[in-house]
Amino acid sequence: MQNCNNIEEVRININSIDEEIVKLIAKRGHFVKQAAKFKNDTADVKASKRVEEVILKVKNLAKTTGANEVVVENVYRTMIDSFINAEMNEFEHLKKHDNFLKATQIIDFDDSNIQKLAFELSKDCKSDVEIAKNCFLYVRDNINHSGDYKDDITTCKASDVLKYKTGWCYAKSHLLAALLRVNSIPTGFCYQRLNCGEYKDDVYCLHGLNAIYLKDFGWYRVDARGNKNSVDAQFNPPFEKLAFELYENEFDLPDIYENPLDIVVEKLMKNKTYNEMINDFPDIKI
Repeated sequence: MQNCNNIEEVRININSIDEEIVKLIAKRGHFVKQAAKFKNDTADVKASKRVEEVILKVKNLAKTTGANEVVVENVYRTMIDSFINAEMNEFEHLKKHDNFLKATQIIDFDDSNIQKLAFELSKDCKSDVEIAKNCFLYVRDNINHSGDYKDDITTCKASDVLKYKTGWCYAKSHLLAALLRVNSIPTGFCYQRLNCGEYKDDVYCLHGLNAIYLKDFGWYRVDARGNKNSVDAQFNPPFEKLAFELYENEFDLPDIYENPLDIVVEKLMKNKTYNEMINDFPDIKI
């Protein structure tokens, strides 16, 4: 241990240690937040037995390191109480939107490549808004829109969209949902019915996008289909900037869906090529 010569040296060392402590608290908080998604009820969150195990462990550590045992116990009990409150808030938030956080055959975020990318995109982020923006920008800018690029492959599952780096608007929304759900951000699916004159005259079809639940803003719609000269979709909550404005006979479907619509999945699985897709887009009866 360093012996200080004056009070200024003491304070400099304490300030340096405080910086390290706060960094470690932030790191601990990151994992505490993740723990909430593995808890079944509020008793699991409080985890009284686990609390006492931690207290016993740190008291023993205090004995072996020369720390003040009473101070260590008091600090840890206060810190744990605060973390339990934070975890309880996260638990209640997740339960409220549980159906928008599930993995499915299509939103298959148990895939290792999706999990790896989701972690990279969330690294060093301090809020759900930052994570959501990073994920949105990745899907918008790094995954081809199959129609724009005339890619002769049709993807559907989130893992395939990432693997082949291409997807129609619907498939890109599947990947975005997977990346966000891995990061415990509730994400659903929205649709518009638009004129498909870009591909065929006098044809209407569904257009797929996402709704993301952000803690400070609520549900917020985004469109990661990919920008081009006539398209400029952005992420700037609470202001919505989707890919397309609605014109005559076009409209939003009013609901936020937990899963992609069956007709969307059916068409993506059935139509394997660009030409097959533009001749058989998913649509709904009106």
